[in-house]
Amino acid sequence: MFGDRFRHFRYQKRMSLDEIAGRTGIPKPILKEIEKNAIPNPSVFIRNKIATVLEIPLDQMLDSSSSNTYEELDEEWLKVVREAMESGISKEEFSEFLEFYNGGMIDE
Repeated sequence: MFGDRFRHFRYQKRMSLDEIAGRTGIPKPILKEIEKNAIPNPSVFIRNKIATVLEIPLDQMLDSSSSNTYEELDEEWLKVVREAMESGISKEEFSEFLEFYNGGMIDE
């Protein structure tokens, strides 16, 4: 839902509801209701204002599949992935490592 993605990106940007309210002109109580999914479908105008302040493309805020990707990849995981990419390891090699690790070490 939009509220879940709103909360996710707000936390990611480390912004308070007060800050977003000040920048968008949307009252804080309304933002709280949107974030709790009590207002499941805010207007496009409100969604656009929120996305603009969060500096997130509106389509990304509306797309639940891209939001899930960001939830799964926190900063620590992004660092690990970047380091793996910079080390020159291929996707196949990394995948083989994961298969080996999962196959041999789960029960330990």
